[in-house]
Amino acid sequence: MDFIKAVKNSRVGIICSYLLVLIYFGIDRTIEYATDSYAALMMDDNWKVKIYDNGRVLQGALYYLIEQLHLSSGIKYQISYLSAFIFLGFSIFLLSRVINRYFENDILSVVTAFVTIVNPFFVEFFLFIEKGMFCFVILLNVYALYLTERIFRGDRDDSEGLLTGRNAGRSVLVLISLLISVLMYQTLIALYVVLCLAFIALNTKEFIKKNIYVACMYLIPMMIAFLLAKFVFPVERLSQRGSLSESFSAFFRSIKSVSTEKFSYLGGGSFSTWLMILAVIIVLFLVYERRDFIRHFLLITYETIGCIVMSFAIVFLNDSEISPRVVYTYASLFGIIIIYVIAELKKGERQDRLNYAIKVFSFALIGIICISEYTIFHKCFIERYRCNQADLYLCNIIGEKIKEYETATGNTVDTLCYYSDMARTWQDTGFEKTESSTRAQATGWSRTYSLNYYLGTDYTEGEPKSELTDYFGSLNWDTYSDEQLIFDGNTLHICIY
Repeated sequence: MDFIKAVKNSRVGIICSYLLVLIYFGIDRTIEYATDSYAALMMDDNWKVKIYDNGRVLQGALYYLIEQLHLSSGIKYQISYLSAFIFLGFSIFLLSRVINRYFENDILSVVTAFVTIVNPFFVEFFLFIEKGMFCFVILLNVYALYLTERIFRGDRDDSEGLLTGRNAGRSVLVLISLLISVLMYQTLIALYVVLCLAFIALNTKEFIKKNIYVACMYLIPMMIAFLLAKFVFPVERLSQRGSLSESFSAFFRSIKSVSTEKFSYLGGGSFSTWLMILAVIIVLFLVYERRDFIRHFLLITYETIGCIVMSFAIVFLNDSEISPRVVYTYASLFGIIIIYVIAELKKGERQDRLNYAIKVFSFALIGIICISEYTIFHKCFIERYRCNQADLYLCNIIGEKIKEYETATGNTVDTLCYYSDMARTWQDTGFEKTESSTRAQATGWSRTYSLNYYLGTDYTEGEPKSELTDYFGSLNWDTYSDEQLIFDGNTLHICIY
C-alpha cells in the first residue's frame, strides 16, 4: 500500500520522465547498428573480449549469459531497447526526486534532471546495441547519488555519522552499486561524483568529510576494477601516456577542443554558446547574491572544476581518442550549476527583476539544450539508419559478386583479405564525419562481421598479400568499383575505398 501511495504521489514526475524518454528516443525502437554491434552479434565468445580487452568483468558475464540463450539479433536489440527505456526513465525520475527537495516543482525537477542525465553527449549510449546496459549503469550511479544525498542531507541525529547507524547500510549499497557500475562500464562512475558535487555545494556542513566520503566511494570500486584488470583478467587495452607534460597537454587541449570547436555531432560553436549563456546566469546570480559573493563563487568554481577534472581524467591517464561517451559528464555541467542556482534562489525571500532574469536565463538555457538535443539526436538516428542501408547495399553487391564467381569457377570462397586504397574514408560521401556514420567496411572489427551478418555467411579473415597491398595503395576510389574485388581460389581480396 505504501508503494502504491508513493507512486500516486509521484505520478506527475513518473509520467513526465517517461514521456521525455519516449519523445527523444522513440524513433530508435527499430533495430540499427553501430560498427561494434556487428561484432557483438556475430563474434563467438564476445564475452572474452569484454573482459580481457576492455576489463568489464560483469559486462562480459552478461554477454556470456546472453550467448547461452541463442537469441535472434532482433530479440536482443528489442530487449536492450526496452531495458534502456525503463532504466533511463527511472534514472530521470529518481534524480528529479532528489532535485525536487530543493525546487518543490515536479515538472521543473524532471526537466532539469533530464538535461543533466540526457545531456548533449548522451546520444552515443543509445547508438550501441548495449544501450540497455549503459542505461542500467547510469541508473546505478543515480541510485548511489540518491542514497548519498540522503546521508548528506543532515536529517540524521547527532550520534549518527556518515558511516554509522542507518547510513552504514546505505553506504554499503552505494559501494555495491558503484562497484557493479565500474565492472560493467568504467567511465560512467564519474556521473556519481559529478552529481554529488551539486548537492555537497547545497549542503556545505561537513564539507571536507563529504568530499572524502565521495572520493572513497569512487576510488574503492576503481581500485578493485584496476586490480582485476591488472592481475586477474590482464587487459591489453591499458595504454598510458608517455610523460606527465604530455598528459597535461592532452588534458587542456581536449577541454578546449570540446568546449570551442566542432565535436562529433555537435556543430562548431554549439557548446561554447551554451557555456556563454551559463556564464551569464552565473554572473547575474553572483551579482544578486553579492552579500554572500565569495561563498557562492567558491562553490560554483568547486562544481565546475570538479566536473571538468572528473570528465577529462581519462584523457589525462589514458592515451586514447576522446568521444562524447568518454567525456559524457562534462555536458552535465549545465545541469548541476542550474540545480545549485535555482535551489539557492528558492532559499531567498527577495523577488525582484534580477531574480526573475536569472530564472528566465536558466529556463532559456534548459529549453535551448532540450531543443538542440532533440534535433541532434534525431539527426543521429536517421543518419545511422541511412548508414546501415548503405552497409547492407555494399554487402549485397559483394555477396552477388561472390555468387557469380563461385558459379563460374566452382570454387567456394571462405576467406576474405582486406586492403586500403590511397585515401580510405570512414564515411561515405554525404554523411557527417561522426562515429554514428562510420561505414561497417571501414573498420577492422566490423568489416567481416557485417558481411557475415547481412549475407548469413561464415567467412574468416586471412593475411593480405604484400604485392596487393602496394597495388591497391597506389589507387584511389570515391565509391564502390568491381575493380576493388580480386578473387584467388577460395579467397576474396577486398580493397576498402
